[in-house]
Amino acid sequence: MTNRPNMGGVIQSNLILHSANKYPNTDVGIILVESPNTKILDNKIYLEHSYNNAIEY
Repeated sequence: MTNRPNMGGVIQSNLILHSANKYPNTDVGIILVESPNTKILDNKIYLEHSYNNAIEY
């Protein structure tokens, strides 16, 4: 696992509410950066802003 913050795992059964607010960097509910083999299962993500993606990888 050289130079990787995470390898594998599960993000499961979460409720994420990302409210619209005044901060300009409001975007995704779940983001995976350099996390190969991670599974995202049965999550509910509600975005109250205009960003297109609830999950990014």
